Amino acid sequence: MFVARLIAADEASAYETLRNEYFVVRKGWVDADPSHPGRETDRYDSSCHHLGVFQGPHLIAYLRALPWQPIPGFMLEHEFRDLLSEDAAQGLRQKGVVEISRLIVAPPAGSGRKETVALAELLFKLVYGLGTQLGWTAYYIVLEEAWLRVLNHRFHLPFVPMGAPRVYPDGTRTLAAFARCEALEQSMLETSPDKYRWYHQDVTK
Repeated sequence: MFVARLIAADEASAYETLRNEYFVVRKGWVDADPSHPGRETDRYDSSCHHLGVFQGPHLIAYLRALPWQPIPGFMLEHEFRDLLSEDAAQGLRQKGVVEISRLIVAPPAGSGRKETVALAELLFKLVYGLGTQLGWTAYYIVLEEAWLRVLNHRFHLPFVPMGAPRVYPDGTRTLAAFARCEALEQSMLETSPDKYRWYHQDVTK
């Protein structure tokens, strides 16, 4: 059984280890931190909501949601500024907006694409529910380009690119995208009423 939930502060090692395995070891996009061997951490973590999907004790899918604060700000204002067009950078919203990043889906061995996509959608359902509770009005997201197609076409979540992608040495393309919560609601109601109802159910069922 998969359980999607917020990750408690005393469970931080679970996502730090998973992020290290993906972003440092597998992808090589982030430098290893000798002060935290085997873990990937940064200055944004303490300001984020950390969300995960667990199978038993194992974290198998993860992302974080960062509400804007003057410090540390968004990654899109700093590390990922190059993902924004000039217009997008100048019009960057702050109040009521969150930035989603560090998306990882690591399903159990032998899983196929269907299971991978299902795990990702559990994460986004969890984000959606949390945002509804906390009154978030819009989302920025930094993710691999292939996931944007899944959000738009499989999940019916109309995220719009905000600039040109960054291409890493391994060929992976990463970009920033934006969606208003009102647009997410309207899109689901128009294209998939069943999905709309599912997004409003208890995420652990």
